[in-house]
Amino acid sequence: MVSNHPHKTCVNRCDISRRTMQHRTLQRRTLLGAGALLGMGALLSACAETKPSYTPDPSASAYRPLNLHLHGVEDMPIIAAVYAQALIAVGYEVIIHTGTYSREEYTRALQNSEETNTEGASLDIVLDLSHDLLLESTQDAKLSPASIASERAAASASASAEAAGVTLKPSPSVSTGPTPSASPSSSSAFNIRAMSSSDIINAIKRVLPENISVQDALNADFDEVLTVTSAFSTVSGINSLAQIADYPQAAGLRYELSSSYATSSYGMDAITKAYKFTVGSVVNDSNPADRVAAIISGSAQIAQLRSVDPAISDNLLVTLADPQNIQMRQQLLPLTRAQLPASARETIAKVSATLDNNNITFLLRLTGGANPVSTEDAAKFWLEHPRK
Repeated sequence: MVSNHPHKTCVNRCDISRRTMQHRTLQRRTLLGAGALLGMGALLSACAETKPSYTPDPSASAYRPLNLHLHGVEDMPIIAAVYAQALIAVGYEVIIHTGTYSREEYTRALQNSEETNTEGASLDIVLDLSHDLLLESTQDAKLSPASIASERAAASASASAEAAGVTLKPSPSVSTGPTPSASPSSSSAFNIRAMSSSDIINAIKRVLPENISVQDALNADFDEVLTVTSAFSTVSGINSLAQIADYPQAAGLRYELSSSYATSSYGMDAITKAYKFTVGSVVNDSNPADRVAAIISGSAQIAQLRSVDPAISDNLLVTLADPQNIQMRQQLLPLTRAQLPASARETIAKVSATLDNNNITFLLRLTGGANPVSTEDAAKFWLEHPRK
């Protein structure tokens, strides 16, 4: 049962930048969709015999509701639902926040505590994409993580000295959000494409404030890829980004992209510069299912998707090769308040280790299509029957 915790009213009133945030309180309840799930014999045959143990924490029910936000992959709410249902199994109450946050806003919210919060909302867990987070935090790699960490340390020392009545030499101010206050230089401070996934995560740890903890990333890739239908690939001969420039009708190709990918300096802009072709018309569409429908119908030829999207295999789409490795590898990274209880952190780590590419594709397939299973029911079912 959901407890009537006194802090819950505060959470429901809070608003980041005075924007209305939708949220739902998740509760323990009977798995309504079990019958539908059990009917999917072909999919369920791949389920494992054993499952991760989510041991109840007797003290969890007395803790205030945990506030969770999914950033960057809002079109995949099943991921937030899995974390939420795992935490509920341990004994926590969870509120999923589905409003629109900037990274600076959610960084402030992660630093707010429920007990001292006087302005804005507080968050306990945020799931965000590693590459995008590091780029925005360093102004498209123009500021080095080391310099940002140094400025934060100087600002902290200055604040401590002021509290003690000691005057120090003034130092540059540092923002509490992920975007530093320093002015970017004319060239990149570091080469993000040369960094491994672990390098990127270590850099993020230096960029974020010390009272935000970076947990282990999901055991899955969330790469953005460009796809075409098998028929178009066969007729055009295009199966690589390097072949677009030589295609006679390249300027007439129609692209279905998310707005962020279309305008990002590390999205289409970087791809067209590296492979030296001009993009024809672009349709900005936030719904990946609509992007898939567009290339299948022929109203567009190239669609941007996440590499874990089951639509790629279900529709036999061709992922265009990227021989210059321009498209960045993305991992989904849980960020938490440093004071999060140990049992909550352990639960997050178990989910992250189990959610690999196959499991996420499986869950997206369950919750998509013409007869989708609800995210809550699919999450609870998967927690009891994780795939091998």
